[in-house]
Amino acid sequence: GVASVGGGIVIDGAAPTIALCDIAGNQATGSGGGLYACFSRLDLRTTSVRLNTAGTEGGGVCVAGAGSAPSFQYDFFEDNSAGTAGGGASFAWASVILDHCSLVRNTASQGGAINASGGHLDVVSCTVADNGASAGTGGGIQRDSGALDLANTIIAFNDRSGAATAVTCVFGATATASCCDVYGNAGGDWTGCLAGLDGTAGNISLDPLFCDL
Repeated sequence: GVASVGGGIVIDGAAPTIALCDIAGNQATGSGGGLYACFSRLDLRTTSVRLNTAGTEGGGVCVAGAGSAPSFQYDFFEDNSAGTAGGGASFAWASVILDHCSLVRNTASQGGAINASGGHLDVVSCTVADNGASAGTGGGIQRDSGALDLANTIIAFNDRSGAATAVTCVFGATATASCCDVYGNAGGDWTGCLAGLDGTAGNISLDPLFCDL
């Protein structure tokens, strides 16, 4: 589909569960190439979000609005692109959980895989790899204010042709990490808001030895 926002799906003030779907090849001139949700409690699980494009934020998915609380479980965000931020997904003032998700080969100006402003972002048991940020910030994740909690997550080989760090935090954003592997990111791994966390709480920097990356 093609639309100004939410090229494939638009959700407004609802709490749907979407499972076992393929959201692919959609386009938004604004935000949310594949899916756009505002003031909603989206539950997206075992779904592929791929090959979607957005003119601004959230190539794959964009969720916005205070009180939004989306949950993503066992989802794949692949080969999505955004003109400004969040190639795979963009979140604004939402409380977000990504659990057992893969975000691979997504691109944006900043926040190659994920861009999040305000709110709270939990990334648990996810793989964030081979994403790109052309502006050189947040090859994997860009955090703009608010909190980022990483657990049991791999962030590797992002922005290989550029200079973006694995995670970039701006405007007072904070980050924690436990049992994470951050490795091979062009502009640095345990730097910025992740500085000092390597070697603590089970965090490492070792080649994850992907089979097909």
